[in-house]
Amino acid sequence: MTTYYVGAHFEWTGSASTMIKYDYAGSQRVAMRKGNPGTLSFLLGDHLGSTSVTANSSGSKVAELRTPVL
Repeated sequence: MTTYYVGAHFEWTGSASTMIKYDYAGSQRVAMRKGNPGTLSFLLGDHLGSTSVTANSSGSKVAELRTPVL
């Protein structure tokens, strides 16, 4: 399956249910909507500006990126 990227704001993999639109505050990615009309998720950054936690529209954590300590 091919994924198409439109700049840093939009990605599409062939159907409306897989469409993702990203929202920005300045240069920081802060939210995404998946599907049409779109399920809203908030992208929370760490102290370096990388997305480390994804929260749903009610504020519950749905994903977290952790780096293992070596």
